[in-house]
Amino acid sequence: MNTPTTTTRRIPVIVDLSSKKWLNEKEAIVYLGMGNANTFQHWRNTGLQYYQPGRKILYKRADLDKWIEQHQVKGF
Repeated sequence: MNTPTTTTRRIPVIVDLSSKKWLNEKEAIVYLGMGNANTFQHWRNTGLQYYQPGRKILYKRADLDKWIEQHQVKGF
């Protein structure tokens, strides 16, 4: 007996991250345009602020902006 198989297609969801106050890790990576889970773990261990209600890790968008601005490199 052949069982019909169904394929599920992912529907892309477009979210304006600049309007969200709280970002999960994947959203934070997209928002900053860099990094991955390991990079963010390193950044958390070296000063990036985050919030952990339960097991979920969240970042405040304003904290990400502030953290990036603190890493400005001055030109000559």
